[in-house]
Amino acid sequence: MFLQSPSILRLTKLTLSCFTLLVFLAACSPQGEDQPDTGLVRGMVTLEGEPVPGAVVDFAPESGRPSS
Repeated sequence: MFLQSPSILRLTKLTLSCFTLLVFLAACSPQGEDQPDTGLVRGMVTLEGEPVPGAVVDFAPESGRPSS
């Protein structure tokens, strides 16, 4: 009966929403100063001399951990 109160339900939803937001922000924040530098890259992806529409290119360092 106690958990059926509209104000308690509203408070519970608000608390859970805030907690979820905090977890999300903590997971998406940088993890320290050891992040690699990022740079701007431009170019065209080709296959057999023809542009590849919708291609996705993923750059990764030869050693160490990639940036996120």
